[in-house]
Amino acid sequence: MIDAKSIKEKTENLKVLYVEDDELLRAKTTTLLRNLFGSVDIASDGQEGLDVYKEYSYDIVISDVNMPNMNGTVMSRAIKEINPDQVIIITSAHDESQYLIDLIETGIDYFILKPIDVSKFLNVISNAASNINNKRAIEEKKSLLIQGSRLTAMGEMAGMIAHQWRQPLSSITLKLQSIKLFMQMDILDKEKTIKDIDKVNTTVQEMSKIIDNFRKFFKPNNDKSIFNLIDAVDSSIVLLAKEDIGDIKILKELDDVDIYTYRCTFSQIIFQFVANAIDAINNTKPKNGQIRIKSSVDKDSITIAVDDNGGGIPEEIFDNIFDPYFSTKAKNAKGLGLYNIKLAIEDYMGGTIDVSNVDNGAKFTINFPIK
Repeated sequence: MIDAKSIKEKTENLKVLYVEDDELLRAKTTTLLRNLFGSVDIASDGQEGLDVYKEYSYDIVISDVNMPNMNGTVMSRAIKEINPDQVIIITSAHDESQYLIDLIETGIDYFILKPIDVSKFLNVISNAASNINNKRAIEEKKSLLIQGSRLTAMGEMAGMIAHQWRQPLSSITLKLQSIKLFMQMDILDKEKTIKDIDKVNTTVQEMSKIIDNFRKFFKPNNDKSIFNLIDAVDSSIVLLAKEDIGDIKILKELDDVDIYTYRCTFSQIIFQFVANAIDAINNTKPKNGQIRIKSSVDKDSITIAVDDNGGGIPEEIFDNIFDPYFSTKAKNAKGLGLYNIKLAIEDYMGGTIDVSNVDNGAKFTINFPIK
C-alpha cells in the first residue's frame, strides 16, 4: 500500500513540470501533484513545455506523448540535449515495442501506461524522488569533502609560501643588519649601500610575484577556457620550492597544443602529481631523481602521464590511495588530495585517472576531453 505521507516527505522540496494536452486529465493530475510537490508548473503541449523548461529548472518532467505542436518524444529529446541528467516520466496510451524503443533511446527514465493507475503513478514518483534525493545527498557529501580539501589547500599554500620566502627573508635580514652595523661603526659605503637596497627591493618584488602566482593558482574558476598545455604545466611547476626539487630532473615531453577545460583545476592536478613525486624521491633518495611529464593527443582527448623513480606505491596502500579520508606518510600518497583529484577529473572534467607502479616508481595517468 502506498503511503502518501512518506512520498510527500521525499517530494515536497522538488519542482515538477507537467505537460498534458487533455484539459480534464491535466486539471486532475495537477491537483494531485500540487499536494505532493513543492512547486508544479504546467504546459498544454510539447512546444509550450519546452519553452517553459528553457526558462526554469526542474527536478522532474512528467509528460504525455501525443500532443499538438510538438509531441512528448520530440520535447523529451530536446530537453535531454539541454540536460542529459533530467529525470523524465512519460505517460501514454501506446505500448507498441517500436514506440517504447524510441522512448528508451531518447533516455526516458520512467514510463506509465494510460489510463493512469494512481498507485502505480505514485510508486513511480516515489522511486524517482528517492533517486533524486540520493544523488543530492551524494553531491552534498562531495561538496563537504571539497570544501575541506580547499581549507587544507589554503593551509598548504601558506606553508609553501613560507617555505619559498625563508631564503629571501634571510637575505633581506642579513643585508639590513649589515647596513645598520656599518652605520653604527660609521663605515657605511654609500655606493654599496645603494646596491644592497636595490637588491632588497628586487627580492621583495620576487616575493610579491610568489604571492601573485599562488593567488592565481588557488583562485576559484568555474569556467572552462582555452589555454596552452605547456604554459599551464610550466606555471604549475614554477610554484614548487627550488630547495625541494634540488637535483631532481623534471623532464617534459609535452605537445604544444591548446586545450579546452578548467585551467585552475588542471594546474592544481599537475602541481599535486609533481609535488607527490618530489616527496617520494626525497624520501627514497634514488641515485638520479627523475620526474617525467608526458602527453599524447588524439582527435578529441588528451592523455597526460606523470611518472617518477621514487620507489612506487607500497602494495598495502595501493588500493586505498583514492579513498576519502585516507591519509598516510607513505610514498606518493596524499590522502584527501588524491581523492579530490579523482573527483575533479571524473566528475568535473569528464575524464579518467589511472595509477600504476612502473620502473621503480609511480605513474599517474589522466585522460580528458580537450574540445
